[in-house]
Amino acid sequence: MKVTIDNLDGTGAVDYSAAVCADGPLKIERVLNAPSRCSGLLDVGDVALAVPVRRGRVVATSASGTVLFTGYVATEPEAL
Repeated sequence: MKVTIDNLDGTGAVDYSAAVCADGPLKIERVLNAPSRCSGLLDVGDVALAVPVRRGRVVATSASGTVLFTGYVATEPEAL
């Protein structure tokens, strides 16, 4: 799965796939008559990426290129 996030800083979409934690893999929830949700954990310290910002645009695609989720970072990121 490929995950890109555009932090709206002028650099465009950045690939965060290497930062997705195995302890908290991405989970996409779809419920009838409700917005879809994508949740998971990122470890940006090991791969020297910027911490995603609230309202950053998120796109998750499969290995074959199928778009699985598009949306925005809904809350401020939390450090664990």
